[in-house]
Amino acid sequence: MGSEESGPVGGLMALIDQLWSQLEGVLRYPVLPTQRIYGLYLLSALIFALFVFLRSAAGQSLRASDFPRRFTRFLFPAEVWKSSSAWLDVRYFFFHNFLWISVFGSLGIAATDWATSHTSEVLLSNTGGAPLFFTENYFLGGIIYMVFLLVVIDFTAFVIHYLQHKVSWLWAFHKVHHSATVMHPLTNYREHPVDNFFYVVGVGLVTGVVAGLSNFLFGGIFTTPKIIGISVLAFAFNFLAYNLRHSHIWLRWPGKWVYVFGCPAHHQVHHSCHPEHIDRNFAFMFPVWDLVFGTFCLPKTNKDVKFGLGNGEEADFKSCLGLYFVPFKKLWQKRRQKALSGQ
Repeated sequence: MGSEESGPVGGLMALIDQLWSQLEGVLRYPVLPTQRIYGLYLLSALIFALFVFLRSAAGQSLRASDFPRRFTRFLFPAEVWKSSSAWLDVRYFFFHNFLWISVFGSLGIAATDWATSHTSEVLLSNTGGAPLFFTENYFLGGIIYMVFLLVVIDFTAFVIHYLQHKVSWLWAFHKVHHSATVMHPLTNYREHPVDNFFYVVGVGLVTGVVAGLSNFLFGGIFTTPKIIGISVLAFAFNFLAYNLRHSHIWLRWPGKWVYVFGCPAHHQVHHSCHPEHIDRNFAFMFPVWDLVFGTFCLPKTNKDVKFGLGNGEEADFKSCLGLYFVPFKKLWQKRRQKALSGQ
């Protein structure tokens, strides 16, 4: 019996356990604060959506008996959920995350650990191993560390995002995300593995560098203030209607606040194929990067916002496998054409 369990049967059971673990990990997203579709973030998005709905209904006769039906239609309009693009996002969410959940998690941890140890080693080797500063106020240090880390991460993500639009071969993969013609919260997960790779490694490396720098300067890595296991700023970003960023619900922060913290409207403009919106709003958390580099655009209304690529290429992305392999196919065709033309 023991030899049988360690043979083909044992291997099959181990594979089944691994696959079930992968599926269970995806199914647990709504109860994980580290995931965008965590239940509390979805609830906050629902509250913000209710505010937008009531504001749009101001001055109209809205009977209490009509409210559930009209609000439900506002949240789940037929033009979105009758679209094949919306349901492709649902299928791709399970398909993509089922395949890659553990791979990218491990890759990010490895990148962070490598950068932390090497940054500390290089810097400390020049100072005899002694920290340059000493502080007893670890709470204040944690706040400063959290803000600095998130600013560095957000700027890194901004640069990667900018390059994904400006470098042709990176755009071939990133356009998978922009091929959605309607959006809902699961559209956030319509990303190609090549996109994921650069984000995970890039963010992992700068996180490690900042941690190593902290170790060099203060002799340790600060603990950031947390809410339900994640940093306060990251929680605030997710809680402030993050899930409306990929949706039809237009929410624009009032006044100058649009320049302080990314709002759903800011990212919806980024997904718009209107000529004035193309290659705008690359920032994620802090729109200041778009202001500094001249890519900020946020109209008062969404009348010109239309999701998609705008050139008919959306039709090429019709299946989960298509989202994976069409970019490679197009890059190969482009390379072959250049070879045939002698360029």
